[in-house]
Amino acid sequence: MSLDPLEHASAILGEHMNNYVIVAVPPDAPRQAYVVYDSKFAADGLLKHATNVINQEIEVDSEVEYVWDDEEDDEE
Repeated sequence: MSLDPLEHASAILGEHMNNYVIVAVPPDAPRQAYVVYDSKFAADGLLKHATNVINQEIEVDSEVEYVWDDEEDDEE
């Protein structure tokens, strides 16, 4: 029996970690996200912690202005 990739990742993480959260975006649906977790409360804490870690690692240059081109996304 073959597991889908998220089930497979969840099974592996469940064997080795106390708590986990998996967030994945399918290539054919970039505005959709799959979220798998073992505990709602642990997932909330893990996501908040991960956000803090990511924000600390990203160096933002205040002199750079970022421009998002949503038109390109709409054409797809």
